Amino acid sequence: MLRVLRVGAEVLGLDPTFPLKFMIYFLIVVSVGGTTTITGPLLAALLLGIADVAGKYYVPKLGAFIVFVLMIAILLWRPQGLFTREARR
Repeated sequence: MLRVLRVGAEVLGLDPTFPLKFMIYFLIVVSVGGTTTITGPLLAALLLGIADVAGKYYVPKLGAFIVFVLMIAILLWRPQGLFTREARR
């Protein structure tokens, strides 16, 4: 196990700010997916991940911006997130 972690650290280049690089993506996934079920963030992560890779592949200059545009569009369409439970009265 230790050997696997060591190889991964050499590939990823861990540094003290490593978690901060991905913190914004975590917040985007949770806000788009909703917080009431695990299905929402899972599907939001898949959707945003595919959009991120496709955007960086097809439009390299605007690739990283695609995730933010998609987040804004989804949150304008459904402000509570993609998958939320109905409010009970």
